[in-house]
Order: sequence, then C-alpha cells, then structure tokens
Amino acid sequence: MSNSSLFSLLDVTVREGKHFSSAFFRAVDSHESPDSVTENTTLVWNGSPLLGSKAFHEMLLASPVTKHDITGFDVQPFPNGDQNAINMIVSLSGRVYYGDKVPQNLFGFSAQLVVRRIQPNSPLALQTMSYRLIHKPSNATLQI
Repeated sequence: MSNSSLFSLLDVTVREGKHFSSAFFRAVDSHESPDSVTENTTLVWNGSPLLGSKAFHEMLLASPVTKHDITGFDVQPFPNGDQNAINMIVSLSGRVYYGDKVPQNLFGFSAQLVVRRIQPNSPLALQTMSYRLIHKPSNATLQI
C-alpha cells in the first residue's frame, strides 16, 4: 500500500469513525436503537450481554435518560482483504450524564466498537461493542 493510499484510508477511517460514534450516541441518548445495530450485533453493556437491535432497544427503554459527551477518540482501520470495505476498531471515553441531577450523576464511560462496511456504499454496521461505566461519583443518586 502506498503512503498516499494509507493516508487516504486513515483520513476516511477517522472521518467515518467520528461520524459513526456521534450518531450512535445521539440515538442512544434519545432512547432509539441506532440503525447500525443489527439483529446480529453482539454487545456487552455494563456487564450485561445483549444480542441484536431488539434486545438493545429494550435495554435503552428501561434505562434513565442519558447525555453522552465523548472526550477521547481513537480509531484503527483493520484489513479484511477487500479494498472497498471499511473495517475499524473505535475506542471512546467520556462522560455520561444520567437523569437530571448533575453533577451527582456524572459518570465516566469507556466503549470499544468494531464497525464494518461490508459492501461499497452500504451503511456502516456495528458488529460488536463493549460499553462500561468506569467512574461512579460517591454521591450518585442512581444505582446503575
């Protein structure tokens, strides 16, 4: 792979990864299952395994209102043998507000996502994800 091809791949991966991550958490904060979550997506949400968009949406509906603020972002492309496909591992960290009691319910989170575009011009799909709260304030009013 030439340097220009590599830089082009990295540029596309960063742009697509940022857009995907923002859209994903906007949907989560609206209690909507993102379109990128398919019936074959595997997720571990704060220690609870979930399979598919229906289970993920049911979990979102049972959760308190959230507002995610992504403060850390890293994306790495990985090959699958198809030059036209986009495959990436996205690592995120940030703050998530639960409910309306801020700062008592300001938690830290970490998320790792494997995102793929199987065919050219098809939307990105979430293959697997691990989401974890990594900081809980001592005065939190929610038990999560």
